[in-house]
Amino acid sequence: MIVLISESLLQRASACDGRILRDRVLHESELPAWKLAVNWLGERQRDFLYLSLYAGLRRNKGRELQRKQIDLARGVLVVPMTKNGKAHSLQHAKAVPY
Repeated sequence: MIVLISESLLQRASACDGRILRDRVLHESELPAWKLAVNWLGERQRDFLYLSLYAGLRRNKGRELQRKQIDLARGVLVVPMTKNGKAHSLQHAKAVPY
């Protein structure tokens, strides 16, 4: 399978003085290409990225997440310490599109 990457994505990832420029926002128009690329990853990497996207988790918060912070029966994920110093509970959406 051939995956085409848009020129704008390549331009944003281009090196500037040896550094990679990062855009901290994934634009809606880029989601189909992002999902296509993510679906080719291994199960753990794919699930981590989907969790991060749909729950709005920062990379470190996703990595630090522990099983005891996830209540499957109630559908709640708790991040005990957020950037603002407070705990945050996320209610699970009933349907998450893949």
